[in-house]
Amino acid sequence: MKNLTLPAISALVLLAMAACSAPGSNKDAPDTAAPSVSLTAPASGAALSGTATLSATATDNVGVAGVKFRVDGADVDTEDLVAPYSLSWNTASATAGSHQITAVARDSAGNSATSAAVTVTVSNADGIAPVISLTAPAAGATVSGTATVSADATDNIGVVGVQFRLDGVSLGAEDTSAPYTRSWDSTTAINGTHSLSAIARDAAGNNTMSAAVTVTVSNADVIAPVVSLTAPAAGATVTGSATVSADATDNIGVVGVQFRLDGVN
Repeated sequence: MKNLTLPAISALVLLAMAACSAPGSNKDAPDTAAPSVSLTAPASGAALSGTATLSATATDNVGVAGVKFRVDGADVDTEDLVAPYSLSWNTASATAGSHQITAVARDSAGNSATSAAVTVTVSNADGIAPVISLTAPAAGATVSGTATVSADATDNIGVVGVQFRLDGVSLGAEDTSAPYTRSWDSTTAINGTHSLSAIARDAAGNNTMSAAVTVTVSNADVIAPVVSLTAPAAGATVTGSATVSADATDNIGVVGVQFRLDGVN
């Protein structure tokens, strides 16, 4: 082997440096390669309830900077910056039924990739009742004619119906879609104070009744009662004490019946 002189060694170093800086060198080339990512849990078609673990594997030519998990395209919690990439998902935050889970990996250069989606079914025993409050009419309001009765209702999974009530009796049919509202013909109620409330229910059968709202009905009643004598029968012969009776109805309410004999009370 030849002994290299100092000038020869210097020349070799200069040649190596020139090669590194020559056009076409990859030393300072930008990173354009996206990571590779795949979900490892849950399995496709899995039925989930309670808290479920979402996990993924990810690799990159330089390095993975973080992995985000998504359910139906929405981020679940914060990005996991350190392998192994996983998080705990509270499935009670999702509606019962089918959902798609994906994972998104990124590198420090901003390249990202999304895993193939995994479809799962969420099935939880829902023990949380809806929350509901009446929004109209206001407490203490005086109503007449047709009045709007409305409510706000929310649920951790979803409200399936709201039933309005007047004095504890259902007011029309259940409203099954928001906004929850009902037109109330107040002329069907007697003048005076009444209690309005609403009951919200979810698909699991949980229900909540709102706080009651007291209103005053004040309508001009122009419909006369209907009255008919029921005793004695027409043409009857009576002696001594005889019972005189009548049936009477009204669109709002009968307040009294006055019997008369030959036009005299």
